[in-house]
Amino acid sequence: MDVFITSSVGRGITKITAFDAALRGAGIANTNLIVLSSIIPPNSHIKFGIPDIPKERFGDRLYVVKAENTTAVKGKSIAAGIGWVMEINNSFGLFVEQMAETKDEVANLIRNSLKDMTLGRSEYRFTQTNMRVEEAICENQHVCCLVCAVYRLERW
Repeated sequence: MDVFITSSVGRGITKITAFDAALRGAGIANTNLIVLSSIIPPNSHIKFGIPDIPKERFGDRLYVVKAENTTAVKGKSIAAGIGWVMEINNSFGLFVEQMAETKDEVANLIRNSLKDMTLGRSEYRFTQTNMRVEEAICENQHVCCLVCAVYRLERW
């Protein structure tokens, strides 16, 4: 299964419109997000880019792991990101989503979280940590940093 890592920064006059703008930039705005936890199924392949979702698929279910951070405080920096590791035989993997004020803080949180999560699974060996992080500064509108791991689109 292909899992797409997509991300965007959105801006809007309200928190929800900034989130919607980020969803549009990530290519997933016309779907209903179903947020998953941290386990990547066996034989998954992580790819970067906007998933190919036909424009007429309004309201379909989209399974995602989501990191989202929003602010309206002028001059404030925000960041959001997703990190992952795969078991070396590709039998499964782990996602972690984090939010903080800066890209470096998010990266450190991701590394530390995945280190702890893999230590708790000491019977397995994992790849190095990979991640995607978005960072933005609030100017004069709400701003939203969004990173999603997109699994699968389903009709109702």
